[in-house]
Amino acid sequence: QKLKYFIYLRKSSDTEDRQVQSIETQERELTEYANKHGLEIVDTFRETKSAFKPGREQFELMIKRFSKGEANGLLVLQANRISRNAIDGAQIMNLLDTEYLSEVRTPVTRYGNSSTEKMMLAFEFIFSKKDSDDKSTFVKGGMKTKSIKGYPHGMAKVGYTNDQTEEKGNRSWLKDELRFPLVKQCFQMLLTKKYSVKQVYEFARDELHLTTPLRKNEGGRPIAYSYWYVMFADPIYAGFFFDNGVRYELNSSLERVISEEEYWEIQTMLGKKGRPKPQKRVALYNHFMRCEECNGAVTPDFKFQIICPECKKKFSYLNRED
Repeated sequence: QKLKYFIYLRKSSDTEDRQVQSIETQERELTEYANKHGLEIVDTFRETKSAFKPGREQFELMIKRFSKGEANGLLVLQANRISRNAIDGAQIMNLLDTEYLSEVRTPVTRYGNSSTEKMMLAFEFIFSKKDSDDKSTFVKGGMKTKSIKGYPHGMAKVGYTNDQTEEKGNRSWLKDELRFPLVKQCFQMLLTKKYSVKQVYEFARDELHLTTPLRKNEGGRPIAYSYWYVMFADPIYAGFFFDNGVRYELNSSLERVISEEEYWEIQTMLGKKGRPKPQKRVALYNHFMRCEECNGAVTPDFKFQIICPECKKKFSYLNRED
């Protein structure tokens, strides 16, 4: 049976692919390899997406075309380009078992339909998944350590800046001497209750000329009107933040823009656009109860209502004074 090949190229922006060659480089090397060995290439699939979870569009399209018999060989730079999760790896193994796929080839290895070759390919998929799982564990551990130190992960918020002298991924925050006082002035304007969010936005744009920090490919522009709602709802300016539902305090070396009491006052002013204050309710059964047969779950549903004695209609009494 003559072999016809699909070329599959993949690279993601995740940590797993920091040292992986670009799509263009992969395509050049595999095309040169195919020409050198006289391989018939039917089509090329290019994907810029992580393989940590299923759901890659080009990969799924390639699997369907294998099932239609359009090709029976797969050419990739490395086996971990195919899969880093159990489901996608199992699809390739199933194609080999059903003989829709005759071989998976890289420039250094060939995996055919024999039991030994399929076992070696399965090992490659297992090692790829373990490598991704290990990196995920390390990253989550690093993010938690950073949160404990009092620094949210990611780019610093407007008014603060990342310390560029430290290692990337572990950088602390510093006060942005240029933008911090301007951001604080905007928060104080809103707290006077004399200005709307739109008026604060216009004042920051036209009078203060407040812009986002200038970075490599972005920044240096006025803060968008919609983002002001995000800023006013962000607890980081009051000195705390949440990571996976756990509250952490901002590092004590950083000056706060507002107090926590002022933060909750702003959330009340914003209404539904603000982040609601966490509430703890007490019930007889305060957690999920699961059914062993259907695996369904039941949890308390709290309602706070009053009934008008005249019209008999129900009204929520939370946040109501009369």
